[in-house]
Amino acid sequence: MPLLRMQNIHKAFAGNPVLCGVNFEVAAGEVHALLGENGAGKSTLIKILTGVHQKDAGEIWWEGRVVEINTPVDAMRLGIATIYQELNLVPHLTVYENLFLGQEVRRTKHLPFLNKAYMRRRAIECLRLLGQPLDPDAPVYALGIGQQQIVEIAKALVRDAKLIIMDEPTASLSEAEVEQLFTTIDALRAKGVAFVYITHRLEEIRRIGDRVTLLRDGQTIATHDAKRVPTHTIIEQMVGRKLEEKFPKKRFIRGAEGLRVENLKRKGAQHAVSFVAYQGEILGIAGLVGAGRTELARAIFGVDPVESGKIFVFGQEVHIRSPADAIRAGIAFITEDRKREGLFMDQPLP
Repeated sequence: MPLLRMQNIHKAFAGNPVLCGVNFEVAAGEVHALLGENGAGKSTLIKILTGVHQKDAGEIWWEGRVVEINTPVDAMRLGIATIYQELNLVPHLTVYENLFLGQEVRRTKHLPFLNKAYMRRRAIECLRLLGQPLDPDAPVYALGIGQQQIVEIAKALVRDAKLIIMDEPTASLSEAEVEQLFTTIDALRAKGVAFVYITHRLEEIRRIGDRVTLLRDGQTIATHDAKRVPTHTIIEQMVGRKLEEKFPKKRFIRGAEGLRVENLKRKGAQHAVSFVAYQGEILGIAGLVGAGRTELARAIFGVDPVESGKIFVFGQEVHIRSPADAIRAGIAFITEDRKREGLFMDQPLP
């Protein structure tokens, strides 16, 4: 008997069908990958499962009985937790305070005093269960992205989650952090916790997935053994056509010089960096974690101080001492942490 079965799920918005009879099930202790192109219906299906949207038709079975999930609280009470790509943590609260946010434990029912000792002990238990000896008193802002994701998983354990939905969990993680996450998932899978794993990285499915279900145009196309299904089958069923070439050759004509960096040395760095990027070209900058890739971009944009070196834009030397200087020179910077460093979350779009 599966832990979860979603049967013949339909959903439309303003008369436009988004889900058309989707079937999806997850067993206890299984990592079930959910794949599909943008617009295939993955997000809508998950929002129905978590009570954000309500289905128009179909049934949801949970532990052998039909249930109605009308609100996120209904999903939480069943033991369904979601970890979104944008982590939902309060940076200036501690690890244990984040774990119990919204379900704080009181010393007694009649007095508004929190049982901090119990919450700290429970936080330590959950983190040890995950094999992550994080300090429960550490502020979340002091943790790396990978460690913050562990806190999100621990938060699900505190709520006794039986099914954890993970939406693009490795998008912002280094290779070491990805392996740490997979080790944690393996440990929880062995204890019977189920996962719905949403990703666009097909290589991850082989490593962590048990089964994979493919959606296209709001319909369930197929469910496969994740370890055995060929990659080309997944891609062809996702896009709905046969692919002749996975990486077709494209003709590229190099344009004029766009950006030239000469002997740029950041403050505190050991070595200077030089490179040239031409118009119409995508120039990749690679390196291990800590090699200075992000810091180089920040220095070019004027966020971090520079000791020496020159920057040329379209052949003209520019002097960049602040982001405002970089913007005036025609340079844009999409930050690694867009939510915290790239956007003003309380400001409107215009």
